[in-house]
Amino acid sequence: MAQITTAELHFFHSVDRQVFNRLVIDLSCDITESKKVIALWSWFEEVGCGDFCQCVLQLKDSLLKSVVDEAINCLFCMKLSSLPPHPFNPMLPVTKLLSGMDVSLQFVFDNRSRAQYWIKKSLDEAFNQAFEDIVAKVPYARAMRKSVSPPTVGHVSEDVRTLFMTFSRGYPITETELRTALMRMYGDCLESVQMQDVRSLKDVPHPLFAIVILCSVSMLPKILDGQERRKFIINGKHAFARIYVPRRSSPC
Repeated sequence: MAQITTAELHFFHSVDRQVFNRLVIDLSCDITESKKVIALWSWFEEVGCGDFCQCVLQLKDSLLKSVVDEAINCLFCMKLSSLPPHPFNPMLPVTKLLSGMDVSLQFVFDNRSRAQYWIKKSLDEAFNQAFEDIVAKVPYARAMRKSVSPPTVGHVSEDVRTLFMTFSRGYPITETELRTALMRMYGDCLESVQMQDVRSLKDVPHPLFAIVILCSVSMLPKILDGQERRKFIINGKHAFARIYVPRRSSPC
């Protein structure tokens, strides 16, 4: 049997991909958790809940958040050895409404082995590959959404107006060269440039990266020109720029 292509996988899971895009980009939900949530909804469809993901796709953000919260509760209860005693509320009102079935945490818990098997199978055989291109776009898409959001009073966080720039080993670019090149192309756009500190690194004689904080978030789309990773040539040497992503999780 011929192996399914990525294009065919994207087509087959087109609705799932649209839902995933809304979760991780529009709602900024956790990527791994979002995959599991959609796999759970896929299992709901498998046990007779109709076109659950298609129904989810039609929801406004407020209701979508509610049904995501219910799915996360389902994923959590699958890990328990027993459900909490009363006054524990097992109801999943939005999920029940969308499914047309009497779906509850008790139902999920009672069938957790089947559900967990389906979720793992869906991730391994479909979703990890089907969503791979969307995952790659998440940092850039989230930054762009922040950059076009209505302005807020006070200081704009550095996180949403920072570039991470990398240089080729053996072709060093100095801070002066970097500053001069960016200011020549984009004017007075820099708040600060932080070059890699290599003083204590024996095998790294020159900085291989820099963190560039811009004066305004509006400069990000201009500098990246719609690309996730943009290549520059500075005095004949290659430099690459992308959105700086702080090392911290983004809970849904």
